[in-house]
Amino acid sequence: MKFEITEPCDEPWELMHERPGGRYCDRCEKVVIDLAGLSRAQAERRVSAVRGADVCVQLRVDRLGEAVFAPPPAARAPHWARGLVLVAALTAGGCAAETEATPQAEIASDLGPPMIPSATLEPSAVPVAESRAVPAAELNDRPSPTPEPTAEQRALTARKSAGVLGVPSTPPYSRVRGRMPLHRSGR
Repeated sequence: MKFEITEPCDEPWELMHERPGGRYCDRCEKVVIDLAGLSRAQAERRVSAVRGADVCVQLRVDRLGEAVFAPPPAARAPHWARGLVLVAALTAGGCAAETEATPQAEIASDLGPPMIPSATLEPSAVPVAESRAVPAAELNDRPSPTPEPTAEQRALTARKSAGVLGVPSTPPYSRVRGRMPLHRSGR
């Protein structure tokens, strides 16, 4: 089904009276169906239930004027199906074929030279690490851990925020209302 509004309507949605299935438009004397929050399948079901050659709808459209629908609701498996999968997995795990054991390396009997506590060694045999306090002046010369953006990066961010460079500052979707012809196939 093609969702295309051929005759746009400027009547404010808020001024239309609520009715079952949508809102009533005094200008065209029809109920306007809100398809903006529905998935494509839900919208097709709602529109196909309407009798006549056309229907008045409210759609959510992108920048190119194409209808945008909500994602379809996630399919949920029944509780018994999840249990069935769990039982099958546990049963299959118990039926696994027996495999050969992987060979293990032998433990060496030679443990190497004995360990001697450092207190019994000569002082010259123990290596001493040299360290010194770093002066505060040297610490300030180091780069900061989180670098600041350059002037060019700040200018680019400002232009993007203002809607320059093809990045719009308005939301990508808008709502449109109007008459949509029904293209029924096989009826």
